[in-house]
Amino acid sequence: MASGFGYNGDTKHALFSTTIEASHETSPCLTYIAFHLFISGRGRCFNFWQEFNKCYAMADAPQDCIAQRDDYLECLHHTKEIARATRIKAEELKQADKKRKEEAEGRKASDSAAKSNLPKLNIIDEQQKQPEAVKA
Repeated sequence: MASGFGYNGDTKHALFSTTIEASHETSPCLTYIAFHLFISGRGRCFNFWQEFNKCYAMADAPQDCIAQRDDYLECLHHTKEIARATRIKAEELKQADKKRKEEAEGRKASDSAAKSNLPKLNIIDEQQKQPEAVKA
């Protein structure tokens, strides 16, 4: 089965001096994962796993290792990171919506002031003429 990642099902690879044993019990996916980890080294969460495993082996109760377990699971699944990014995005959208509503209300208030009856009643014009009469 060709995976598209360089593994073509051969049991011998040019980078290895040893032969990869193909068995009926090992799936191609697991073989690829083992092959990838052998080439690239440790996985991204290996250090968290070591901390959790060491704590669990030395702990009297499994509850003592909750912090290490949470760190390891966060490294694997990024649940807290995704939740934080979602909250930040929701807050940004909320603030943008609030700003848009305030701008709409400001435009509405300025439009209503421009369309009011004060200029039609000459109240504003009279107030502007009075200071001119006082100056003369």
